[in-house]
Amino acid sequence: MAGKVYGIGVGPGDPGLMTVKAVEVLQRAGHVFAPISKDGSTSIALETAQRFIPAPTPVTKLLFPMLKDKRVLHDQWMKNYEAIRDAACRGADCAFITLGDPGIYSTFSVIAGLFKAHSPDIEIETIPGIPSFCHAAARAGMTLVEGDEILAVASANDTRERIGALIKTADTAVFLKTYRDRNRLLDIVKDCGLLSCCTYMRRCGMQGEEVIRECDKLPDDPDYLSLIIVKKPHEENG
Repeated sequence: MAGKVYGIGVGPGDPGLMTVKAVEVLQRAGHVFAPISKDGSTSIALETAQRFIPAPTPVTKLLFPMLKDKRVLHDQWMKNYEAIRDAACRGADCAFITLGDPGIYSTFSVIAGLFKAHSPDIEIETIPGIPSFCHAAARAGMTLVEGDEILAVASANDTRERIGALIKTADTAVFLKTYRDRNRLLDIVKDCGLLSCCTYMRRCGMQGEEVIRECDKLPDDPDYLSLIIVKKPHEENG
């Protein structure tokens, strides 16, 4: 009988923010899989969850390269899916761990889609995790939204037009994936007259965590693990 495949969100990077259910599943899993962006690199998700994985449990790192070549990406995704499928077909309950929540810009969505397409008989379960922007808001002492306000979550590498429209519509806009497009995003925010309403956070929940409220004075070296929250003052809401 095939094992079950779990997509486990380990939260923003602080092991103390992992859910009880995530820990329970990891402690009984037969095989753990963790994503990496290039060969030989570390997995922050694995570093976060490592203390909860029993020593005998096999752990496999799966490569999810940051490329635009869809053919190369698909071939690698299939290799990753096949590795997890083979372990599940041997009867192991498999845990795929990912930073934040598996449903928010997560590599697990790719894996889950491949299982639904090619192995619909293998059961999939998602264990949610605390999203980085929820922890970032808490660390910054910020309420994301209240009352009937609108919260939007987007990728910073979206188009200028869509980002501008989102900022104008939402009361609070969260931008993830700010690494490469941080300056372009801040230019759009500035054009909307909201630069003073930005909060920048890097390495949320990890060593080196930093909250910066003056986004016109950010360090020159953007951090891969960073996000920006644009929260309009109450008088502008509505």
